[in-house]
Amino acid sequence: MVMTYRKLLEKYKQNELDKEQAADVEAEIEKHEAISEYLYEDTKILGLDDDILGNKDSDVFGNTNPSAETDFTRLINQSIRKSFLKLGISVFTITVIFMLFIQFALPHIVSSFYYNPSKKVGENANQISRDMAVYTNLFVPGCVRDSVSVEENGYADYDICINQIASYNGNFTNLMGRIKKGKLILYDVNLLKRPSGNVFGWYQVQGDHSKALSELVNQTQYNMTPWGGVEQSSNYLKELDDDEMYVAYVTLNHIMKYEDFNSFLESKADIQSAWCAVDTNRFWSQSSMIQIENIGFWNTPTNFNFYSWNKERYPNLYLEDDSYEEWDELLNKFKTEAFTKEYVISLLRYMAEQKSFLKMMKESSMTLSNAADYIEQNGVSIYGFACLVDKETAIKLNNFEEVYQVYCEMLR
Repeated sequence: MVMTYRKLLEKYKQNELDKEQAADVEAEIEKHEAISEYLYEDTKILGLDDDILGNKDSDVFGNTNPSAETDFTRLINQSIRKSFLKLGISVFTITVIFMLFIQFALPHIVSSFYYNPSKKVGENANQISRDMAVYTNLFVPGCVRDSVSVEENGYADYDICINQIASYNGNFTNLMGRIKKGKLILYDVNLLKRPSGNVFGWYQVQGDHSKALSELVNQTQYNMTPWGGVEQSSNYLKELDDDEMYVAYVTLNHIMKYEDFNSFLESKADIQSAWCAVDTNRFWSQSSMIQIENIGFWNTPTNFNFYSWNKERYPNLYLEDDSYEEWDELLNKFKTEAFTKEYVISLLRYMAEQKSFLKMMKESSMTLSNAADYIEQNGVSIYGFACLVDKETAIKLNNFEEVYQVYCEMLR
């Protein structure tokens, strides 16, 4: 009967073998230890496959195949190389997936948490172009910008170019900037700067605002326009350059209902297009001192049919080319209180809900919402307007009885 290797080892541990058998077992153990050390040190071999452990019984003495040891070693090598190959493929696959995630997925995941100016809002338009068009319409007379190019760098980092696509003085000024994680950096902060609070004479005037501004100023002796009082501003107008174009900020002597104001523009001032400063009934604390917001709108249609928006929520936010059969029909609608009221409220409501954009521009959503609420209840009233003029037109406007004062800035 042939003794199994396992039984032989048990007898060896219990010192039940004779010296010759014990010497054979020790030699066999030493041989397998040498093989194990060799395989461990070989860089191509990392471990053992389970299939080599199936042969638990071995014949140590006699009937031993001379090639068994060689086959055993070869089997170990093959199994270990196979395991190493599987491990290598797994590590490589995981590494590639991780690198692809870092390169392609992670930048978009990070960007999704911040304002995305490149988001599509039409076939050929992006989010910031639509937002900027509404913002400059409301806040920046003389500098409407409705086209913004965006280059996405990943991780909520964007390079932008605010394009000027029309000019009234032959100068085109594109504004470069950067948006990084919801923060806007403009390389010329003056181009989109809002007009100062006191460009219109109604700024912080106290009293009954149904009265004429000239009467209120005479009562309070309080006037803070950039050019001082009426006489000073008239002298400044005479010093304007005959060949330059200006943005004129025209203060009305009375706060006028929109249709009355529009009649004045057409019949007397002969101004076709004006940025209308709308009354939002904002007072300083609880006093009767008015704190005007200098929020307004252009009283002529803007056509951007490449934008898309919620037309039910913001009716006439922009006017599509096919909305009306004739351009004159649309212009006539802009002369009515009802149409203009709906238009202005849409501008204000839309901008108030773009909280990420407003935060970037350092503007208040609540101010716009309150203005929309007031206009919805009280209608559109105008305390001043801005328009593009030359020196002659500025002086002409200043001489109308409906006008309290004219202040001019160079057209940018």
